[in-house]
Amino acid sequence: MRAKQRSAKWWEKHIEAFRASGMTQREYCQLNSMKPRALQYHLTQMRRKESNISHSLEKRSEWVPVSVVDSEPERISPGGVRLQINRIIIEAERGFDSAHLTSILRTVGAIC
Repeated sequence: MRAKQRSAKWWEKHIEAFRASGMTQREYCQLNSMKPRALQYHLTQMRRKESNISHSLEKRSEWVPVSVVDSEPERISPGGVRLQINRIIIEAERGFDSAHLTSILRTVGAIC
């Protein structure tokens, strides 16, 4: 597929795969027959987009009332946390990666 024909979704898929691969940009590009400059360009664009989303969420952040419901306590391990936002339920067990949870909450916030 020629570079001009590649869609934003195609690049998002490859950027996600690159980030998960543990490879250098050069290694990933060689393996996937793409130019390193093209990958670098789209990585920069993705970072800007993520930064704009994060900044937008920070501006929208506000305190909201929270009610604690004592339901299904057997499903939550001691020290864990369970968040329910409308139909979305997020459970994190003790020792969870807070950076990962922050990323999840930003994503949920962007779509809600």
